[in-house]
Amino acid sequence: MSKVVRFINLASSAVPWGSRERAAEFTKLLVNVTAEEVEAAAAAEEAEAEVSPADRKKDPAWCFAPVGVLSHLERDTINGAQIKAFAAEAEAR
Repeated sequence: MSKVVRFINLASSAVPWGSRERAAEFTKLLVNVTAEEVEAAAAAEEAEAEVSPADRKKDPAWCFAPVGVLSHLERDTINGAQIKAFAAEAEAR
């Protein structure tokens, strides 16, 4: 869906679409989403598991994976913790 929205936004810069035309196209896209797709997305979301300590031990890259946050305070806190963890991991080697 995000690829389609990006395409619509990209196309709108070349085609003089107004907000009504763009809304109409987006509504057509939403109508075409089937119930099976919605159920599959919900099942996939429920199936996601936390990264366990065993996963982190097997692949240390999980400890330093990118994280999306909403504020700079969260970002700075997580970055600080990851820097300390990365330094400790480097010293242990």
